[in-house]
Amino acid sequence: MLIFSISMIFVIIPAETMKGQWTGLSPYFYPTVMSGGIGVFAIGLLAQAALRPRYYADQAVPLTMLQFGMFLIVTAIVFAGVLAIDNFGVWIGGAFTIAAIMLFMGERKPLIIVPTALAPIAVVYLVVTYVLRSPLP
Repeated sequence: MLIFSISMIFVIIPAETMKGQWTGLSPYFYPTVMSGGIGVFAIGLLAQAALRPRYYADQAVPLTMLQFGMFLIVTAIVFAGVLAIDNFGVWIGGAFTIAAIMLFMGERKPLIIVPTALAPIAVVYLVVTYVLRSPLP
């Protein structure tokens, strides 16, 4: 998480934020604050693990190979979802991502998958478009 935070602050946010004139806060501000918060908490977790190892002494292996494999598959689904959102828009890509993760986790009922995949996209679309007045892909 610390590496993620540092890469967001120094590489990704500056590369993806458009230069130009703005009023109010810089478009760098909120992403940088959020990434900084992630970095601060990551440092706190690292310090806790280093300074209090007895808290973790009796724990079983925290991550099995099967769990790590499942994590990698979900990561691949999310990455494919990001590409789908970029290529097909938030309605198709976002719904695809949510539905694919639900299918991966074992849900098979279309009456549950379809509304669960579409409702958050609809809420996000309405909030971003009509409240924040910002475009979505």
